[in-house]
Amino acid sequence: LQLVRAGLAMERGDLAAALATLDACEDDARRTGNRSLLANALEHRGQASVALGRLDDGRRAFDEAIALGRH
Repeated sequence: LQLVRAGLAMERGDLAAALATLDACEDDARRTGNRSLLANALEHRGQASVALGRLDDGRRAFDEAIALGRH
């Protein structure tokens, strides 16, 4: 549900709200070991970060998402 909320916030252009929601989503995914959810949240974080001009943050998020897909 948090991932959907983050996506909706991104669609509205509220990237700060999306990132805050993604923080909670990533925390839950890490706590529960849900790698698929974590990878999706990180992919969304990468998109939001890039849209905000935070290219280094975006790259880190994308790199972690890709690494999760490899394992």
